[in-house]
Amino acid sequence: EITPVTGVQTCALPISTMKVLFLAVFALLAASAFAQTDPSCCAPDQWEGQMMFLDVDNGGSQLFMFISYDFENSMQRFDITGDAQGTNITASILQRFDLGTEYVFNPEGTYCNQTALPYSMPQFCVPPYADRSFDFTIGAELPATSYFYNQGNANFTLITVSSDACIPIAGEFFTDDRWSGKADYLNIAPGIQNPFIFSVPSNC
Repeated sequence: EITPVTGVQTCALPISTMKVLFLAVFALLAASAFAQTDPSCCAPDQWEGQMMFLDVDNGGSQLFMFISYDFENSMQRFDITGDAQGTNITASILQRFDLGTEYVFNPEGTYCNQTALPYSMPQFCVPPYADRSFDFTIGAELPATSYFYNQGNANFTLITVSSDACIPIAGEFFTDDRWSGKADYLNIAPGIQNPFIFSVPSNC
């Protein structure tokens, strides 16, 4: 069992804030579902970019995150800042599936919490059961495709990706037949510019 590092503060982030952080990360994965047999399309194995996340449930949250995604080496990182249920937060989530561990820490190095990851890294894919809703062009020359699918329990997702490379553009989330949030992806670029971004912090 993996436990927080001895001597490192383990209550620096309120439980409600932690839930919002993980909700934002889940939204990223829900927008393009876990790897499946014959998915509609999958994003490149390595990319970096930004995401603006709005959640109207759970007290409301507006978060901005920088994403580093490396499916090839089974690791990803989310550097998050913004307002979570009225609380300003700055934190990072590092998921090292190759090590079987998730790290949540702050930039000051005063907090680190470790949790086991008992499963393989999910791939950023549109699932095969998604309905191809419509194709369109963003601006003058970016072909895009939107997919709509049911996640179960009256939860629905509308995900838009680039038609040629399945690069995420936007996600809309619906709960109990009502709009509950969205994610907008910005400045997506292939590859990982700084491989040290996945290094485990020294205080972890």
